[in-house]
Amino acid sequence: MLKSFVVNLKRPLQSLVRPVLSLLVPFVCLVAADSGRAANIMWVTDDIASDQTMVNYVSSLGYNVNVRNDLTGTLSPADLNDLNSVALVIVSRNTSSGNYGAAQSQWNTQVSTPLILGSPYLARTGGNNGWSWIDGGGVQANYNGDVRINPGFEADPLFGGVTITGTGFGGQPIFKYWNGDRLDIAEGTSTAGPDGDILGVRNNATFPRTIIAQFNAGDEVGGGDILAGDRLFLALPGTPGNPGTFADLNQNGQILLANAIGLMIPEPGRAVLAALGLFALLAPRRRPGCFRS
Repeated sequence: MLKSFVVNLKRPLQSLVRPVLSLLVPFVCLVAADSGRAANIMWVTDDIASDQTMVNYVSSLGYNVNVRNDLTGTLSPADLNDLNSVALVIVSRNTSSGNYGAAQSQWNTQVSTPLILGSPYLARTGGNNGWSWIDGGGVQANYNGDVRINPGFEADPLFGGVTITGTGFGGQPIFKYWNGDRLDIAEGTSTAGPDGDILGVRNNATFPRTIIAQFNAGDEVGGGDILAGDRLFLALPGTPGNPGTFADLNQNGQILLANAIGLMIPEPGRAVLAALGLFALLAPRRRPGCFRS
């Protein structure tokens, strides 16, 4: 009886949904094909030569990386189109905040592509040529300590595969992802706006300065900007007058950067699976063209 009921229910559903599925077929085929292609990443820097080894590493992960050093000052419509036509934007530590801070609102509200920011100078509050993600206008240079993972983020996939080296204040896990004192960190200890999460901080209970923070599209940051896309602040190596390179990342750093990129790039596979589920339940037995062998 139950089987008969399901069959009888399925038939009218098929007649209703088939017109929709006919429109869905091209979308599923397009997304399925796109999932097999390497994602395009735009790497924004003021120092192409110093960043080249970092770019080479990202390329070795299977991504297509386009390096740009001409996105300073006010962004043109063409610049915004380029930024919004890739899967991910990475803004290097090797950038001058003065070259990008004046366009804070554009970077925050008009770039809908997910973005990883490596510069603590750009993460700080806008009055100091920053994008107002992290409260406070200062930067602590040459940090040689550890990252303390904040409560609630111990199992975050960003830290997957990272080697924990001890316990920090509050009993939280700590690790380090750069070599020596080759990291500058934001002095702020909270986000500049009402939204966002701080995942990793300086291992100091008195001044737990920000090293890693994340924001979702739609979050409000300092100055009232509403972010157009997902954002991750991940301080990358480099200190004033001494640009960072790939050699400044230890093994944890390489893992962390690879995790960050993978997590920030939209995953088309979920859309494919959802669409395939609809086909399996309601579509005729004959497969659409893109799924035929």
